[in-house]
Amino acid sequence: MIENTAYLRLKNLQIGYSIPKSLAQKVSVDNVRVYFSGQDLFEFTNGDWDGNYDPEEGQSFNSYPFFRAYSFGIDVKF
Repeated sequence: MIENTAYLRLKNLQIGYSIPKSLAQKVSVDNVRVYFSGQDLFEFTNGDWDGNYDPEEGQSFNSYPFFRAYSFGIDVKF
């Protein structure tokens, strides 16, 4: 059996924002950065492929669905 496994995936994304130093110094810190990071956020397929399995690994009875991971954080430097 042959299937069309064409897909488009957003694998890694990191977005961050550094608070202006003038605001950070008001609370006695040098730098403040807020960020979001994610892995395997979404995937587009042509409809023939089941989006619950990782097409990079292949699909078989022993394969596991890929997982999504989200991280939020604040980086503060004193």
